[in-house]
Amino acid sequence: VLYPQQNKGKPTSGGLPALRISHVITACQRNQTIYEVLHIHNRIDIHEIKDYPAQYKINQTLDDLVDGISFDDSDIQILSPEDKQRILSLADSALKNFDSAQYIDNLNDTITKHSLTEIAQELLQTAKKIDKSEDMKDVQVSLRNQALHLETYEQNWVIPMKNKSVELIRLANDLDYSLRYKDRPFHESIPLLVNEIERAQLFFRVDGRQFVKDTAINLTQYFASEIENYLRMVVQAVEKKIGLCAPLANVYDAGVVSLCSAIVDPLNGFWAGAALCIVLFLPTLVVAVKLASLYQKSDPYPGPLVES
Repeated sequence: VLYPQQNKGKPTSGGLPALRISHVITACQRNQTIYEVLHIHNRIDIHEIKDYPAQYKINQTLDDLVDGISFDDSDIQILSPEDKQRILSLADSALKNFDSAQYIDNLNDTITKHSLTEIAQELLQTAKKIDKSEDMKDVQVSLRNQALHLETYEQNWVIPMKNKSVELIRLANDLDYSLRYKDRPFHESIPLLVNEIERAQLFFRVDGRQFVKDTAINLTQYFASEIENYLRMVVQAVEKKIGLCAPLANVYDAGVVSLCSAIVDPLNGFWAGAALCIVLFLPTLVVAVKLASLYQKSDPYPGPLVES
């Protein structure tokens, strides 16, 4: 697959370098990628994807989109004279006198100067202090009834009114924010807003087409550059990041160390011992043969026997 007889219709015999295991091991020890180790560029050149924009006419399509932008900008009308007059008339309406600060100041004042619940508690305490005589019994009942009325007013009227006041303050702030334009009061912001609309309308009539075209050109150029950057990133990733071969080299190195420690070193020790034995055995054998021949040539003792 990596070394076909023909590549893109052309014969490759003799034109491609041989793939040797020693080269693969060396490349893995350098932590090269699988694309570099196996010379996949002989089969597929990753740099060819950089030609995709021209091959698939992406840039030409983007240019055609820009050239196709055309519209009549001479009669663009954002605000008609009638609408302009209606908006300007709002500046003289009752809204120009709207001042949220007055509402907020008035609503922030307490509805009652004193707490009705506290007054009711004081009345109950006073009723308890009155003697329980027949003459003062009506007074006790009246004080307790008034305390009950005050608590009822507090729950049914004062508390809901306070909640409504908070909501009204929020609405006043929102209305004040909505009626302002660039931190100007309402009656000043209306002419300013109309002026901004007229300037925008004039801009579209004079420079609108060129502005839209320039914006489209900038967008297409940015889009084309993003495509090129992505293709460049793909090429760099395939060549330098995908399939790093250092782990395979570590496995190979570990296998070599294990093989040498478990097999080669013991064999080396065995053959070293055997060689030493052979070196010592040969001279010993020669000496032994010589001694054997000497032992066979011994004569009887010719003199008299000497006894101890």
